[in-house]
Amino acid sequence: MESSLAEEKGDFPAYFEIDASTKNPDIEVSKLVKKWSNDELALKNVSFRAYRNQVTALLGHNGAGKSTIFGILTGSIRPTAGIVRLMGEPPSAIGEESYVGFCPQWNPLFPYLTVEEHLDFYGDVKTGDSVLPEEIDAVLKMIGLDDDRDLRGKSFVLELQ
Repeated sequence: MESSLAEEKGDFPAYFEIDASTKNPDIEVSKLVKKWSNDELALKNVSFRAYRNQVTALLGHNGAGKSTIFGILTGSIRPTAGIVRLMGEPPSAIGEESYVGFCPQWNPLFPYLTVEEHLDFYGDVKTGDSVLPEEIDAVLKMIGLDDDRDLRGKSFVLELQ
């Protein structure tokens, strides 16, 4: 059942931009729910649309679910219920062509892993498959770290963290 924009705005219509109904949203989230395995409810019926050339912000206190939403948008967390569309497709359909990234609230670097091992580890986490050495070589070259592939996380300068 589709909800109306008025229902989604609830008691806060002044804080929403007018829906550009002639435009398709780049990101569309509808009635998103995430319930963790311990039965804790992280998201309860979250809905929003984000359009190209408009600023969209997710604001909330710690534990409000902002990081969970981004985890779902990037495909690293599976929603319990609801609809998520990126460019009209579910996140899983976008695949490796996705330009959606996620920077967690914590330092995601392991102190004893090398740059190359980090790429291998996070590639496995993101795709569920082993990353080919040639792919790691190409990424290292693309980001200008091919000479630093053996540098350990604890040695990274602040700019690289």
